[in-house]
Amino acid sequence: MYLISGVERYRCRLSRRSVVRSVVVLCACFAGYLAGLRGASGALTFTQQPQDATVIIPGQATFRATATFSLPTNVPPFYQWQRLLSGSANWTDLAGATQSVYTTSLTLSCGADGFRFRCRASLGGETVLSAAALMHVTCDCDPPELVLVRGTASQQEVLVRFTEPVTPESATNVANYSVPGLQVLGASLRDRSNVVLRTSIQQPEVNYTVSVSQVSNFTDPACHANLIAPNSRASFVSWARRGGVLRREVYRNIPGATVADLIGAVKFPAQPDEAGFVSDFEAPSDNGDSYGQRLSGFVLPPVTGDYVFFLAADEQAELLLSSTESASNRLPIAALDSPRLPREWAARSAADTNHISALIHLQGGRAYYVEALMKEQSGGDHMAVAWQLPGGAAPANGTAPMGSAYLACMVEPVRLRITPWNPGTNTVLMTWQGSGTLEAAPTVTGPWQSVASAQGSLTITLDRSARFFRFRVTP
Repeated sequence: MYLISGVERYRCRLSRRSVVRSVVVLCACFAGYLAGLRGASGALTFTQQPQDATVIIPGQATFRATATFSLPTNVPPFYQWQRLLSGSANWTDLAGATQSVYTTSLTLSCGADGFRFRCRASLGGETVLSAAALMHVTCDCDPPELVLVRGTASQQEVLVRFTEPVTPESATNVANYSVPGLQVLGASLRDRSNVVLRTSIQQPEVNYTVSVSQVSNFTDPACHANLIAPNSRASFVSWARRGGVLRREVYRNIPGATVADLIGAVKFPAQPDEAGFVSDFEAPSDNGDSYGQRLSGFVLPPVTGDYVFFLAADEQAELLLSSTESASNRLPIAALDSPRLPREWAARSAADTNHISALIHLQGGRAYYVEALMKEQSGGDHMAVAWQLPGGAAPANGTAPMGSAYLACMVEPVRLRITPWNPGTNTVLMTWQGSGTLEAAPTVTGPWQSVASAQGSLTITLDRSARFFRFRVTP
């Protein structure tokens, strides 16, 4: 016995002796059910009406409508969205718009202002129309502006941010950018308002100025080209090396247990969920499930000779080392396909050597880029790296990983400036460049509290109380 709907009078018994007969009976039952629906005039109504929407170009409007039938049924209504052009009296069906939700395309123009949209719902021979929703379209005829530019730890990228979305054609044209002292080798969109410039190697802690011209936003033809002001400029200070730490980046909510799952994630490597520093070549343990992480920076060999690196992690991990300071030359030197115990450096057998590198010749006093990747699926997790110095003994299980004396990484310099006292307002202006949080305290020993409202500048009204400020750097 098959139940076509919740209406008992349309319950039909189907014979399993013949597939054809079953299909015929099933169709007959369904036809009877629809006939019953046709007899229930007025039972189909809209319980959710589409609402008016306002769109700023470039943008999209979304309209929603829901129709329900007063009788029990498992059959959804058939939807068809319609559009009424400004100044027209004829509604037209929109091709493919047959769901309860309709979203306009990204090709809207200023001429779409005043369009109306409604939904037609049909079920059981009955058809009803929703209320009409009005779409307001606002054209952005203001050109984009340059908000900020920032260097990155790679020393070969510059992040450029605009006030609004820009066209890919203009934003990715390298001819529209110049940085005195550097070559602009490429430009790509990170998102609709942010561009990543690829440059020649930047010198550490140098002030660079980026000039931008001929970049336009998404506009209607009525707004003309909408170009950014010629030679719009913003400056940044390239990142500098900081000794004693490695950069740690964490990427949450990534399924899988392999390093390839981490590398293939959309957010890797540019959008970590967490970023910080570690003082040893070891990540915090038991930090969660379904995540990956990266430790990166430089190793600083104390003497010239042959070194051996040891990797311990759970679950999978990979250790990469460059022959120079540049990350572009990095190659894998050790890997783990299965978990090891924390700080388990020694081989378990003669074949258990994938986590141990070959002899690698390094020059004392030079810096070599290093990167450790780890992927955790579930259970315990950890990652650490140790090394064997030239002429030294291999690390014993349980001994400490590489220490801060042999590590460094790139950090964004923070430049704090305080303008002279303004007697008219009895204020001073504090400005800074860099990524981090401004903190304030009544005494030099604290307690320190973040100044949450401060975004690049802070106006301080002078009084008789003492206040101290510091800047906490964020990677």
